[in-house]
Amino acid sequence: MTATTSELAGLAQLTHELATAARVGNIMVRVVDAEGNALAGRDQGIPTIEIGAELVDTPALDGVIAHEVAHLALHHTDARLPQLLSRLSFACLATGAAAALLSLFDTASERMLWITLAIAAAVAGKAVDLVVAWLERRQEYEADAYAVLLLNASDRPGLASTRAALAAAAENESRWYQLAGWVLTTHPPAAARLRRLQPQPVEEEA
Repeated sequence: MTATTSELAGLAQLTHELATAARVGNIMVRVVDAEGNALAGRDQGIPTIEIGAELVDTPALDGVIAHEVAHLALHHTDARLPQLLSRLSFACLATGAAAALLSLFDTASERMLWITLAIAAAVAGKAVDLVVAWLERRQEYEADAYAVLLLNASDRPGLASTRAALAAAAENESRWYQLAGWVLTTHPPAAARLRRLQPQPVEEEA
């Protein structure tokens, strides 16, 4: 699917208004062929949002873009703790792999020690992964709440738009993900995020 010129112009205007409300400066937006997805980050230091082309002409657009702008405004993409923990997890898994490899070349009496170390490192790595996922799920809730504020500040229906985006996301979630699969991922189920949303007051300029 290819976005039309008018759709791209509307997307640019929406992003500008939300970025102004969030005071994050200019944001570069890329429309990509990703299925129903959007992602905020930085490209060579420039705040950037990538959005799937099929989302550009949907009722979910306002809520999706506001959510990604919120991530940038709240500095979620720059958060140090999840990055450090991810490196720790990788180090644990690498240690486990090395220990498992060494167990193949050691004597039988020492082999169990290496196997025990490999299992302990793998468990530690997975535990760290779960902590990272929990931290990033908290960021999703924070971004949802701030997205409502940003849309309200831009004279758009914040709560309704954010709920529309989450309702669209819920349609793409499997039953397994909704029940338990989310525990291993960085995003809570959309139903849980919808329950957390509350009407927010519009911030007034000082």
